[in-house]
Amino acid sequence: MADNKKYYWLKLQDDFFKQKEIKKLRKIAGGDTYTIIYLKLQLLSLKTDGILVFEGIESNIVEELALELDEDIENVRVTWLYLEKYAVVEQINDEQFLLPKTIELIGSETSVAARVRKHRECQKMLQCNTSETNGNTEIEIDKEIEKDIKIYVSVIDYLNLKCNTKYKTSSNKTKTCIDARVNENFTLEDFKTVIDKKSLEWLNTDMAKYLRPETLFGPKFESYLNQIDTKPVQKKPANKFHNFTQSDNVDLEAMAEQRRNELKEKFNKS
Repeated sequence: MADNKKYYWLKLQDDFFKQKEIKKLRKIAGGDTYTIIYLKLQLLSLKTDGILVFEGIESNIVEELALELDEDIENVRVTWLYLEKYAVVEQINDEQFLLPKTIELIGSETSVAARVRKHRECQKMLQCNTSETNGNTEIEIDKEIEKDIKIYVSVIDYLNLKCNTKYKTSSNKTKTCIDARVNENFTLEDFKTVIDKKSLEWLNTDMAKYLRPETLFGPKFESYLNQIDTKPVQKKPANKFHNFTQSDNVDLEAMAEQRRNELKEKFNKS
């Protein structure tokens, strides 16, 4: 079975020794002893809500309290008579006596309640710490967001300026490309270097259409960054003999065959 003991306490007021009845009690010969007995009576009544119960073990309440408190009977008698005189103790019936000022000073809770209370106190402390931590975290997050926005703006503004383009910093595709490179520890200067090199190489050529974020800041970014500066790509001149665009991938044999067929057809018509 789970432990569910009940705990009690007496809240001693900070003006206890300034109360007139206590000051008067202490001035009586042996008053400090009587004061201690009064405090012990209060503690004895904790579990019964400020009520002292006469069980009939001794002939009267004073003798029984003396036995219970392990105090001299005469000292308890003097204390009791004083408390009765100043209404600090009141008789309810033959078996019950009330300490009226003690009722509001008694506190209690079960062991389960105590654990719950302690848990709640810990939660409150954690909430306070969490709020402070969250506050600091939110500030850090705000700073990171501001930093991200700055690099988006700086990179895209530079690209638009160099290549006469109109890319937007709000594009998710553009942000993704930039984020991927930033996560690889590339800097704003690296982005500018790539833009400089590729704009010099591709601008005003057929490759100009690739001066775009997904190409420049894609997987080949590091290669572009480290490439040796090159001259702009020049358009290859058209073949002066035929209506074919000169290309590295032209099949010369096929061209020759086509030319022979053209001449043969022309000859046959003649």
